[in-house]
Amino acid sequence: MEDGEGAARRAAAALRRGVSCTTPTTPNDEINGAGNLMDFLDEPFPDVGTYEDFHTIDWLREKSRDTDRHRKITSKSKESLWELIKSLLDAWSGWVVMLLIGLLSGQWEAPPTGEAPPTSQGVNRVPRSAGTLAGVIDLAVDWMTDLKEGVCLSAFWYSHEQCCWTSNETTFADRDKCPQWQTWAELMTGHAEVSSAPGGVQRAPIDLRPEKQRAVSVFQGGGAYVLNYFLYVLWALLFSFLAVSLVRVFAPYACGSGIPEIKTILSGFIIRGYLGKWTLLIKTVTLVLAVSSGLSLGKEGPLVHVACCCGNLFCSLFSKYSKNEGKRREVLSAAAAAGVSVAFGAPIGGVLFSLEEVSYYFPLKTLWRSFFAALVAAFTLRAINPFGNSRLVLFYVEYHTPWYMAELVPFILLGVFGGLWGTLFIRANTAWCRRRKTTRLGKYPVLEVLAVTGVTAVLAFPNPYTRRSTSELISELFNDCGALESSQLCDYVNNPNTSRPLDDIPDRPAGPGVYAALWQLALALVFKIVITVFTFGMKIPSGLFIPSMAVGAIAGRIVGIAVEQMALHHHDWIIFRSWCRPGADCVTPGLYAMVGAAACLGERRSGPPALATRRVCRSR
Repeated sequence: MEDGEGAARRAAAALRRGVSCTTPTTPNDEINGAGNLMDFLDEPFPDVGTYEDFHTIDWLREKSRDTDRHRKITSKSKESLWELIKSLLDAWSGWVVMLLIGLLSGQWEAPPTGEAPPTSQGVNRVPRSAGTLAGVIDLAVDWMTDLKEGVCLSAFWYSHEQCCWTSNETTFADRDKCPQWQTWAELMTGHAEVSSAPGGVQRAPIDLRPEKQRAVSVFQGGGAYVLNYFLYVLWALLFSFLAVSLVRVFAPYACGSGIPEIKTILSGFIIRGYLGKWTLLIKTVTLVLAVSSGLSLGKEGPLVHVACCCGNLFCSLFSKYSKNEGKRREVLSAAAAAGVSVAFGAPIGGVLFSLEEVSYYFPLKTLWRSFFAALVAAFTLRAINPFGNSRLVLFYVEYHTPWYMAELVPFILLGVFGGLWGTLFIRANTAWCRRRKTTRLGKYPVLEVLAVTGVTAVLAFPNPYTRRSTSELISELFNDCGALESSQLCDYVNNPNTSRPLDDIPDRPAGPGVYAALWQLALALVFKIVITVFTFGMKIPSGLFIPSMAVGAIAGRIVGIAVEQMALHHHDWIIFRSWCRPGADCVTPGLYAMVGAAACLGERRSGPPALATRRVCRSR
């Protein structure tokens, strides 16, 4: 019996240190002092009915206590007007908490490239809810991700997208290379742009001495590429080192996505400090650092943990929830729904996620309150106009060509690929996590994070589709090629004699840019599959929703381009003859990317992945 109790105590201590992120457990493990101190600050004061850490609540007892409390309030409400007002406030406290959660979950992001800035001079871009955590995370991630490649000279706190808002270039390719934005190599060569008058820039004077010219010529071409390469890797290592160090020293609970632990808490388990103030602070900071480092992870999953931390803090404002663990979990279920709603702009998807994925006790009133919290978050987004186009969803796609029954064959193949990817990832990641626990590798989480970050940055920089952020990559893969698109994926051979509307462009032969993009996407697919296996499970905040979508979107885009070219060059085949005539717009590769993303979500969701993708990828 003593051995069993000792093992239980060691397991509890290990969980406090963050074993959920695959840290090995040994009897000689020592608990980090800083982490314990911060956990102590988050613990509630002793009270009647308070449960011990790592114990399960008594649902019947909590329900009985709430019934007795409600009976007392009802009886006192008949004694005086003040007691009646207090009873009304108590009845509405749940909706007040939902309102606070929804408002705090509202986020703000920069408009897409090419949209006008919110103000005439592009200076004041602070929205009404600039203090919200999700908005801070999004803005910081955008800025720090672009900081690895360069800086905005007119305002260093602007990301690449924000810096080019006032660009006068007319083409999309030139707009991305606006003079306000300079790479690190360009700054060091002296070809830097400096701000002159409002709305304009001019090139800084260059030293014309021979020795200076020789130094400039060295950094041009290959030298500039090597310098940008080196600084990209250096910034990535710095961000990941700060992230893993803060998590390891101050808040071990901040690692991972947090969704499995939240499911455990909502089932009635007590984990002191997991939803505390210190965990919220460290998770917010380190999530920005981890995503900005370029690792194959997403911030959408950890945002659920952040939202639940906010909900737990608001529970402390009302004794109705702070002294009843059962009522507290009703608020946490609604907070999880608001977290998904704010991450993807999908309030219904957030409620479904909370109902199907994380909640254990979900009464009807919690369903309505969850929907209210998710709607408040969505309306906050709509009022702030986060994407600059009055849309809420993370990935907005607009297709003008319907799909045909014959395309079900490649869709089925993408579904098979999604199942194979899910099986491969689960088995490979489980084997790697097991090896991490049973070997000395798990004893050095900082070294592991730095090693994976270094490999990721070194391999990602040469490929333009792995160098950019994962959300930006998915958005480009979902996009349908129009007449004004200038990316490699839209480099088709145009027929100058064809005059068609901009939204009805016929299928065209692939140009050299498309063929170059195909092999780059193939390399990106292999890279994402392999590196995600080693990334998920490290002691940093990480989500798997967006990396899974990226794998499926890459595979779907490759299949879509292949089907498009087959239909163009072999339109007389029996499979294409009935629905694809020569000169028609038959196949939309972006649609295949969205189908592939939905297929690869099946390994992460027990609920319907197609519905989840429909909510986060609004199309028409």
